[in-house]
Amino acid sequence: MNPLIRFHSIVLLLTTLTVFSLWEAFRNLVEYNSFFVIPVAGITTIGFYRIFMLFIKILIIKIRPIKILLFGAYYLEGVWVGFFIGKENKIRFYIESFEQDFESITIRGKGFRENEGYFGNWVSESVNFDIKKGILNYTYQTDALSNSFINPGLAYFSIERKEGHGKAYRLLGFSADLYNPMKLKSFEEKINDKPDVGNIESALAKAKELYDKNKYFLTLDKE
Repeated sequence: MNPLIRFHSIVLLLTTLTVFSLWEAFRNLVEYNSFFVIPVAGITTIGFYRIFMLFIKILIIKIRPIKILLFGAYYLEGVWVGFFIGKENKIRFYIESFEQDFESITIRGKGFRENEGYFGNWVSESVNFDIKKGILNYTYQTDALSNSFINPGLAYFSIERKEGHGKAYRLLGFSADLYNPMKLKSFEEKINDKPDVGNIESALAKAKELYDKNKYFLTLDKE
């Protein structure tokens, strides 16, 4: 079930149970002032609905396990690290932060050369996550230090899960910039469910470790 639908379903359930529980207290008012039944019921229901909606949103923000449980297989938020082959056929590493709410996903990435450090960053636009097909695709804007312009691009990934209906832990796919249309194969895994990169050196070390364990990925299309 879509997280937004699940969220409103929970709020509606709590609102209904609360209103019916309190209805007993308003019985006399209803019996002797039937004119007020509809407005009282409407105001009470709307009031509790808003209260529960705000309360559950705060719980989701403050308590991450609740958000993970509510989003289920839709949950992508967190820190991801990965690698790809750059324009010069050299390995590039990157760190991405996924931020997710009920209606959108924002991806912020930083790229690094193995011996030369940071070379640029990118921010996603128009993210689409098709959970049934297991596909994540989005457009992005990348700002490389070597460019005097902002370069738009497209990323396309298939997701992998450790369980049939579990959340994604690995992304396999490619990206292609408008001014460099060659497909750059990419491999990444999640290292944290919180979208907080923290120590960049530590995250980058995990990206390099991921490459050492999965070098085969970059040679699969070679004869």
